[in-house]
Amino acid sequence: MSSSASSSLADPPAFAGNVNAAAVAERLRSCKRVLILTHTKPDGDAMGSALALARVLSAINIVPTVMLFPPVSQSLRGLASHNEYVIAPRDTEPAAMSPEVDCIVVVDTGSWSQLGPAAVLVRDCADKTIIIDHHVNGNPEIATTRLIDGTAPAACQLVAQIALHLLDLPSAAQLPIEIAEPLYLGIATDTGWFRHPSVMPQTLRLAADLLETGVNQNALYRRMEQNDRPQRLALAQRMLNNMQYVADGRGAIMVLTHNDFAESGAQLDETGGLIDFPLSVGNVQVAALLYEPEPGLTRISMRSKDGDTPVDVNRIAHSLGGGGHKHAAGARVARPAAGVLPTLIAAIEEALS
Repeated sequence: MSSSASSSLADPPAFAGNVNAAAVAERLRSCKRVLILTHTKPDGDAMGSALALARVLSAINIVPTVMLFPPVSQSLRGLASHNEYVIAPRDTEPAAMSPEVDCIVVVDTGSWSQLGPAAVLVRDCADKTIIIDHHVNGNPEIATTRLIDGTAPAACQLVAQIALHLLDLPSAAQLPIEIAEPLYLGIATDTGWFRHPSVMPQTLRLAADLLETGVNQNALYRRMEQNDRPQRLALAQRMLNNMQYVADGRGAIMVLTHNDFAESGAQLDETGGLIDFPLSVGNVQVAALLYEPEPGLTRISMRSKDGDTPVDVNRIAHSLGGGGHKHAAGARVARPAAGVLPTLIAAIEEALS
């Protein structure tokens, strides 16, 4: 990449086993076929990272396969043509679908627990796997090549660096719009449309460069934030009806059971953004949502506000087998929500004490 590359892109902090974007790009250039994976229930950053990287590889005559694991929202599916990704059927063994590839790239996660069924595809393949992630609490044995930067607000910011190296461009403002659009989407959605504490000056500079390519922010916002079904609002109503405050009102915890989804008609991919509802209350410093994608399994999503004494929800999630960031984290627990709730309440109350 040219030495005049955009100042909005910088190499990640150094730690054992980490590499920079140039090293990842060099590794990818040696490949003919690449499999791209991300976490189950992909969000905007996961889909944006995978799709942008796939389009960059296609532009330099490398054949990508993006494999997603459900649920995948209709809003995200509409970002690409059907031949740009494969959604693994729930009843199909992932290994049976795996193409012959030279390299596997895992974006927006580096954790076995978040890979779900996709973990089968990377087991015993560490030497040909690359992780591109902005979560630091992963499993390093997954890949021998890792580009991990916990200061990056989105994995798409790291993929943007790699794209510039692969395409030999000095600035993200010169990216093709079909690559810039998913990158912008990932950064915008993972920062709450630039509201979260993770936003840095270089984040906004990169976003501005991506807008220079012609990305239509308003259209993306409508697609992702103003495209709900009535069933999602019915689910939100149920969630707010059972919300409880803890720690003198500084914590808010909500639960959605498997029955709530069945009775409201909402889908699992319609929980995005619900966690932010109680954070509109001035006194609430920590919000948590527990929901059951299936009986006996609970997903936990947590958020905390920035401030003088912010709560590190990553530490709480880590104690439950999950992880994430200081202000946004989650976990999967193989127990019903009712059994997880007391443990989570105690952890939040202790963090706020």
